[in-house]
Amino acid sequence: QLQRCFGVFGQYTPQCTTICVQKRINTRIFRKERNGEVANPAPGTVVDHTFTRRERYDFFIVSQHVRQGTVSP
Repeated sequence: QLQRCFGVFGQYTPQCTTICVQKRINTRIFRKERNGEVANPAPGTVVDHTFTRRERYDFFIVSQHVRQGTVSP
């Protein structure tokens, strides 16, 4: 339906991008402090390599600050 709708615009040809968001994950991300302790990463931290899939544009983002427990990306 979107592709047919785009044909109505005439000379303007918008592009369509699909983003799939998965909220049910068990991944936990930690950072190592200078004194050797582990802590939650800062809000805005993005992990896009090492344990993401190479064939996809996967990434994890830490979106909030938590005071108790571990943060879920």
